[in-house]
Amino acid sequence: MCIRIFYYILIASTIFISSCASRNCINNTKQNKKSANIKRVYLEDLFSPKEIKKLDYFIQTDNPNWNRIKLCKNIQIEEAWSRLRDFIIAEYCLEILSKQDGLIKSSWSFDRKGKINAEYQFRITTKINKENWELLFIAEAKLYNGANWLNGIDSELTKELEKNLICSINNFKN
Repeated sequence: MCIRIFYYILIASTIFISSCASRNCINNTKQNKKSANIKRVYLEDLFSPKEIKKLDYFIQTDNPNWNRIKLCKNIQIEEAWSRLRDFIIAEYCLEILSKQDGLIKSSWSFDRKGKINAEYQFRITTKINKENWELLFIAEAKLYNGANWLNGIDSELTKELEKNLICSINNFKN
């Protein structure tokens, strides 16, 4: 993808330079500098790392902690699994679904609050812990800083998920 973009930029700049040369607008006279509004863009400006965008809800971490929700004692594990699965399927695209392990993982999504952001992605991972009768979940996130993907969590989505999972799994009303 980057090679293709570089190739298109190279072709466009070659066409631009040749068309300017044929119109004689590339020289150092003061007259032509005033008449030609040419903004020079250097390739290193196009590919230099961007400043990290400030997102209030992105918290950078390489080792996110599991969030925990206690399951109601009157709910069977099968019923909790069924409610969790239905909730995740209704909201997200699935990547992993393992009833035996109690694990559900969504695929990475770029669509946040109805807005697509190519420099931010997130996914949800949930697990039912049968021994402690609790639901574990993480709202993982990645933010692109222009050179690398930074790992982290989405704090806003974590709060939203906690509220929605408590209501849907333990069958409470919002």
